[in-house]
Amino acid sequence: LALGDCNFVLVSPLGACEFEPDVVVVEAAPENLMWLALASIYTTGERLNFSTSVVQATCVDSTVVPFKTGQPNAVLGCTGCREATDLELTENLLGIPFKFMTSVAENLEDIEDIIIHNRSKGAYERFKK
Repeated sequence: LALGDCNFVLVSPLGACEFEPDVVVVEAAPENLMWLALASIYTTGERLNFSTSVVQATCVDSTVVPFKTGQPNAVLGCTGCREATDLELTENLLGIPFKFMTSVAENLEDIEDIIIHNRSKGAYERFKK
Protein backbone atom coordinates (compact mmCIF):
# COMPACT_ATOMS: atom_id res chain seq x y z
CA LEU A 1 0.00 0.00 0.00
CA ALA A 2 1.18 3.46 -0.73
CA LEU A 3 1.62 5.83 2.18
CA GLY A 4 -1.78 7.31 3.00
CA ASP A 5 -3.83 4.59 1.27
CA CYS A 6 -4.84 3.21 4.65
CA ASN A 7 -4.94 5.14 7.91
CA PHE A 8 -5.72 2.25 10.27
CA VAL A 9 -6.50 -1.45 10.45
CA LEU A 10 -9.39 -2.96 12.42
CA VAL A 11 -9.28 -6.66 13.26
CA SER A 12 -12.16 -8.70 14.65
CA PRO A 13 -13.49 -12.24 14.70
CA LEU A 14 -16.10 -12.29 11.94
CA GLY A 15 -18.91 -13.33 14.29
CA ALA A 16 -18.24 -10.36 16.55
CA CYS A 17 -17.47 -7.84 13.82
CA GLU A 18 -19.42 -4.59 14.24
CA PHE A 19 -18.38 -3.19 10.87
CA GLU A 20 -18.29 -4.44 7.28
CA PRO A 21 -14.75 -5.69 6.74
CA ASP A 22 -12.83 -5.23 3.52
CA VAL A 23 -11.30 -8.71 3.77
CA VAL A 24 -12.21 -11.89 5.64
CA VAL A 25 -9.30 -14.18 6.54
CA VAL A 26 -10.11 -17.86 6.99
CA GLU A 27 -7.63 -20.17 8.70
CA ALA A 28 -8.46 -23.81 7.95
CA ALA A 29 -7.39 -27.11 6.44
CA PRO A 30 -6.33 -26.81 2.78
CA GLU A 31 -9.32 -28.83 1.55
CA ASN A 32 -11.76 -26.48 3.27
CA LEU A 33 -9.99 -23.49 1.76
CA MET A 34 -10.19 -25.17 -1.64
CA TRP A 35 -14.00 -25.34 -1.35
CA LEU A 36 -14.15 -21.68 -0.31
CA ALA A 37 -11.97 -20.72 -3.27
CA LEU A 38 -14.19 -22.76 -5.59
CA ALA A 39 -17.30 -21.15 -4.13
CA SER A 40 -15.81 -17.71 -4.83
CA ILE A 41 -15.63 -18.47 -8.58
CA TYR A 42 -18.35 -21.12 -8.93
CA THR A 43 -20.66 -19.01 -11.10
CA THR A 44 -17.94 -17.26 -13.12
CA GLY A 45 -15.54 -20.13 -13.82
CA GLU A 46 -12.58 -17.78 -13.78
CA ARG A 47 -9.14 -18.85 -12.61
CA LEU A 48 -7.67 -17.74 -9.32
CA ASN A 49 -4.07 -16.56 -9.18
CA PHE A 50 -2.47 -16.66 -5.76
CA SER A 51 0.50 -14.57 -4.67
CA THR A 52 2.68 -15.27 -1.65
CA SER A 53 6.26 -14.71 -0.61
CA VAL A 54 6.31 -17.26 2.27
CA VAL A 55 8.96 -15.18 4.08
CA GLN A 56 7.40 -13.04 6.81
CA ALA A 57 4.36 -12.26 4.66
CA THR A 58 1.27 -14.19 5.76
CA CYS A 59 -0.38 -11.10 7.22
CA VAL A 60 0.23 -9.11 4.03
CA ASP A 61 -0.63 -11.96 1.68
CA SER A 62 -3.93 -12.73 3.41
CA THR A 63 -5.09 -9.12 3.84
CA VAL A 64 -3.34 -6.55 1.68
CA VAL A 65 -3.19 -8.68 -1.48
CA PRO A 66 -6.97 -9.36 -1.51
CA PHE A 67 -7.59 -5.72 -0.52
CA LYS A 68 -5.52 -4.41 -3.45
CA THR A 69 -6.49 -7.01 -6.10
CA GLY A 70 -10.12 -7.51 -5.12
CA GLN A 71 -9.58 -11.26 -5.46
CA PRO A 72 -9.16 -14.12 -2.96
CA ASN A 73 -5.58 -15.03 -2.09
CA ALA A 74 -4.38 -18.33 -0.66
CA VAL A 75 -1.46 -18.34 1.75
CA LEU A 76 0.72 -21.24 2.88
CA GLY A 77 1.89 -19.46 5.99
CA CYS A 78 5.32 -17.96 6.51
CA THR A 79 8.34 -18.33 8.72
CA GLY A 80 7.01 -15.66 11.07
CA CYS A 81 3.49 -16.99 11.58
CA ARG A 82 4.66 -20.57 11.87
CA GLU A 83 6.87 -19.52 14.78
CA ALA A 84 4.81 -16.79 16.44
CA THR A 85 1.17 -17.93 16.12
CA ASP A 86 -0.94 -21.00 16.79
CA LEU A 87 -1.31 -21.77 13.05
CA GLU A 88 -1.29 -25.57 12.88
CA LEU A 89 0.86 -27.63 10.50
CA THR A 90 -2.39 -28.74 8.85
CA GLU A 91 -3.71 -25.22 8.24
CA ASN A 92 -3.34 -22.56 5.58
CA LEU A 93 -5.13 -19.25 5.08
CA LEU A 94 -7.40 -17.68 2.49
CA GLY A 95 -8.08 -13.96 2.37
CA ILE A 96 -11.43 -13.24 0.70
CA PRO A 97 -12.72 -9.77 -0.14
CA PHE A 98 -15.94 -9.28 1.82
CA LYS A 99 -17.83 -8.47 -1.39
CA PHE A 100 -17.67 -12.22 -2.20
CA MET A 101 -19.04 -13.52 1.10
CA THR A 102 -22.74 -13.63 0.14
CA SER A 103 -22.05 -15.47 -3.11
CA VAL A 104 -19.54 -17.77 -1.38
CA ALA A 105 -22.18 -18.77 1.18
CA GLU A 106 -24.82 -19.31 -1.53
CA ASN A 107 -22.41 -21.24 -3.74
CA LEU A 108 -21.31 -23.47 -0.86
CA GLU A 109 -24.93 -24.54 -0.52
CA ASP A 110 -25.10 -25.20 -4.28
CA ILE A 111 -21.97 -27.38 -4.26
CA GLU A 112 -22.76 -29.29 -1.06
CA ASP A 113 -23.49 -32.49 -3.01
CA ILE A 114 -20.21 -32.11 -4.94
CA ILE A 115 -18.30 -31.75 -1.67
CA ILE A 116 -19.94 -34.86 -0.20
CA HIS A 117 -19.34 -36.84 -3.40
CA ASN A 118 -15.67 -35.81 -3.58
CA ARG A 119 -15.05 -36.66 0.05
CA SER A 120 -16.37 -40.18 -0.55
CA LYS A 121 -13.23 -40.82 -2.66
CA GLY A 122 -15.24 -42.97 -5.09
CA ALA A 123 -12.86 -42.51 -8.03
CA TYR A 124 -9.84 -43.23 -5.86
CA GLU A 125 -11.43 -46.39 -4.49
CA ARG A 126 -12.20 -47.63 -8.04
CA PHE A 127 -8.64 -47.01 -9.26
CA LYS A 128 -7.09 -48.46 -6.12
CA LYS A 129 -8.44 -51.94 -6.93
